[in-house]
Amino acid sequence: MCNRFSINNSFKNLWTTLHLPPKDSSTFHVCYNIVPGENVPIIHFQENQAKVTLMKWGLIPQLHSLENKVRFINAESENIHHKSFFRNLIIQNRCLIPMSGFYEWDHKTVPHQPYYFYLPYRKLFAIAGIWNATEIKGEVVYTFAVLTTQANFNVGCVHNRMPIIITPADHQRWLEDASFNINNLALPPPLYFYKISPKINDPHINEISLIHPLT
Repeated sequence: MCNRFSINNSFKNLWTTLHLPPKDSSTFHVCYNIVPGENVPIIHFQENQAKVTLMKWGLIPQLHSLENKVRFINAESENIHHKSFFRNLIIQNRCLIPMSGFYEWDHKTVPHQPYYFYLPYRKLFAIAGIWNATEIKGEVVYTFAVLTTQANFNVGCVHNRMPIIITPADHQRWLEDASFNINNLALPPPLYFYKISPKINDPHINEISLIHPLT
């Protein structure tokens, strides 16, 4: 499961870290509380080159519309080939979702305790995703979903699912090679994590204190 994450780096740092051409810094701002429905800069392969497009979090499958409110914020990587509306996307429409960290909640506690997960040195990293472009009322709407897998040891202490981290060595292959199997991805470094304030539960709060350890 993944329904909140953060991008704590400036737009300039984002492209430097992911080895992409710089983009206009006015199109995205640091966000500590990215929720479904928000626009996120997504890296995808189109017309034989890596591109960056602002896409709305919550995939709209082909032949669906905004009116029926069908959204997929996550997709289980183990089952994605068995669902007709995902099958072509995992081959043709792969993407990288930049993150500084993501949030999970421990459902064994009451109230549920939120945690923040991040890589050593707080490096920006990329998550596997799929995207789609759907024409609705004459407008092309770009949307995406996060691919998830069984949680590793660290995340498993809090939740049984986690987003799939793509290491820099696999960025290009993941985007460009449709035959590249998700099971062959290099293992990422272990994630660090700590308890954070329940303020993260409010989707309207966007401040750096959200990623501070709970004191």
